[in-house]
Amino acid sequence: MIPALVLPLAGYAMAVTVHAIWNAAAVWNDGSAFYSMYVMVMVPLFVALAVLALWQRRRERRIVAEHLPSSPPPDGSAGARCRGWPRCGRDAGGDAQHEPGAVAVRTTLSGSIRRP
Repeated sequence: MIPALVLPLAGYAMAVTVHAIWNAAAVWNDGSAFYSMYVMVMVPLFVALAVLALWQRRRERRIVAEHLPSSPPPDGSAGARCRGWPRCGRDAGGDAQHEPGAVAVRTTLSGSIRRP
């Protein structure tokens, strides 16, 4: 319970602090601190977020590949019951899976599929 309350508040405080430093850098030393602040703070943050995004995509791809079977073949040999793969996932209400990839990722990452 404590981390659920403390972590968002700490993140907010950090964001406010960085924003204040960023704004103050525009007026320190007649604006010359702005460029050094950009190089020392903004560039490393951008690189770190780009690395984090790439890592997360690779992790997600690996998890999905481990837990889900491969897609049905594009030639339609998945069976006579299913002529078009996006139409295969109809439930009782008749809703089709419009985005099979998104459904696969959501199902896998939600923990609905268990390892044997």
